[in-house]
Amino acid sequence: MEKRATSKDVARLAGVSQATVSYVLNNKPGQTIPKDTRDRVLKAARLLDYMPAQLARALRASRTNCVAVMVNKNVMLPRYGQVLEGARSVLEPEGYRLLLCTDTLTPRGYPDYLSRYLFHRADGILYIGADGQEPLPSALEYIQG
Repeated sequence: MEKRATSKDVARLAGVSQATVSYVLNNKPGQTIPKDTRDRVLKAARLLDYMPAQLARALRASRTNCVAVMVNKNVMLPRYGQVLEGARSVLEPEGYRLLLCTDTLTPRGYPDYLSRYLFHRADGILYIGADGQEPLPSALEYIQG
């Protein structure tokens, strides 16, 4: 398996600091990076096929840009698929991804969707209950908390 390129690799190839790579790739406001430097960084990133580590970004930003979605019905049924598509079409332009979850209890006793929120794997929860069904009472108590 080939090693993933890091920002350090991009910096070395472009002949700049890692901070400069970060400023350029994150389009950091308030930083005046000369056009030729910016071009070198972008070219090095392309040559190395550099992809930023999403986990590192999430840790730095304290956000995952994921919404935990619990659908308490068969998602293959057209109306629930349409609900999911509606949620995706609203959240995706805002930079969020949907993370389909279950209500299976984790070893800590939380339903999967709540666990993902509590342990910072999702920024929010979208609960779609069938026929007026609510989240598990323990989860609802925690959420309303």
